[in-house]
Amino acid sequence: MPSPASESAAHHRSQTRLITLGSTVVILLLLLFGALSLSRFQAAEAAWEDHNARATAIGQAQTEIARHIGYGGFIHNFKNLILRRDLPRYQAAIEADIAGFRAQSERLAQLLNVPTDQVALAQLRATLEDYADKYRLAVPLVAAGATPVEIDAVVKIDDQPALKALNQLNSRAMVRAQQTQATAQTLHNEAIRFSRLGGALMLIALIAATWALLRFLNHLLVAKQQIERALAQQQQMQDELVQVEKLAALGALVAGVAHEVNTPIGVTLSAATHLDAETQKTDHAYQAGELSEEGLSDYFATARQATQLMSLNSQRASDLIQSFKQIAVDQTGGERRSFDVAQYIDEVLLSLRPHLKKSPVLIRVDCPPTLMLDSLPGAFSQVLTNLVMNALLHAFEPEQSGHIDISVAAINSTQLRLTFSDDGKGIAPELHTRVFEPFFTTRRANGGSGLGLHIVHNIVTQALKGTLTLHSRVGEGATFTLLLPRSLADTVVPAPALLSPSESRT
Repeated sequence: MPSPASESAAHHRSQTRLITLGSTVVILLLLLFGALSLSRFQAAEAAWEDHNARATAIGQAQTEIARHIGYGGFIHNFKNLILRRDLPRYQAAIEADIAGFRAQSERLAQLLNVPTDQVALAQLRATLEDYADKYRLAVPLVAAGATPVEIDAVVKIDDQPALKALNQLNSRAMVRAQQTQATAQTLHNEAIRFSRLGGALMLIALIAATWALLRFLNHLLVAKQQIERALAQQQQMQDELVQVEKLAALGALVAGVAHEVNTPIGVTLSAATHLDAETQKTDHAYQAGELSEEGLSDYFATARQATQLMSLNSQRASDLIQSFKQIAVDQTGGERRSFDVAQYIDEVLLSLRPHLKKSPVLIRVDCPPTLMLDSLPGAFSQVLTNLVMNALLHAFEPEQSGHIDISVAAINSTQLRLTFSDDGKGIAPELHTRVFEPFFTTRRANGGSGLGLHIVHNIVTQALKGTLTLHSRVGEGATFTLLLPRSLADTVVPAPALLSPSESRT
């Protein structure tokens, strides 16, 4: 025997299928009605546009005909020719009016499809052709110097037939205007009728869709909660990855310190050990009374050389430690301060020396001395570090030589331009926007996380309040252009999370 829970579930499924079926039928009917309505309206609109275009063309043709016939046109100039007998003055105008009338009447004959209109046009054309024949009879009489009375006796000028025919044709234009208005009213009435029917169907469809929406609203809410949890988990994972990358950056910095400081400290230790051995040797000779003047002189020379080596290398180690310390403080603190751009670029590159020694790529820096930047040095260091490591990882193959150029210039008193370019393999145009997306990388198998250029873009545009543009072609290297304000606002800008380089590039 089925349980109440299974019966309830079956009932719910049955109701859901019924609502879905009803909604589907209503939607199909609505789509059918919409298709039929659209087809009918398109046909009516096409007929209306054709009718309107034809009426407009007919009106334009009639206007041109009236211009060629009426005042200032053929009949007016024909009368002036007879009265004034000035053939050079009026002959060209009359000929142009005759040609224009014939052209427009031919055009009008192709447009008119009502027999009454065609009859009126035929009468007008016959009348004007009769006038044209009289004009040809009058031309030699005018040229021969005949008087107006003599010319009128031959041509019998009477403009009433032409004006009557023109008025009859114009009266047909009023009829066409009334027909156009009637057509527009018919289309308007059809639109109202179809709109009412469509509104009723839309109401039915809305009711059915509302019932279906209520049935599935709970599922949508559950899906929304699942998506929110997934987004929160993704954000948490990204934050954790940021922290891991930050620790990795500090670890790499410590490794760089150890690697760079090892050499001067080793030299200092060797010099101190050698000096100690020489001191003991000289002391033994002195105690035994065997110390000669030459031996003492040799000891002093050895002592001077050893102390000089210890002093120089101790200073070098101190400078290295101070440089690494400043960068580490900038990366972890994120405080705003004023710094020398050229000197700071050298310090950043110095911290990257362990990576640079493994690559034959040469870095060239062109930065004017004493160029100051009032900004976030930690963010600036992270941008430069990510760009360098991005180029080493993606622009060049292992053991491939090349060049990285870092050029800095002051555009004006408020802006600074930093251009970072390489002569590596470049970036395909279709990837120019994607390289700044998070987690996009083409070298994931080689350690790229796809965050490097995304972080560079965020730091430049948000923390440093600048802009970042990319120009690259495959085989021609890549150029990143940064426009930065030379001084940030007095408001403290929160420093972004600073990561080690894990970028995306082809």
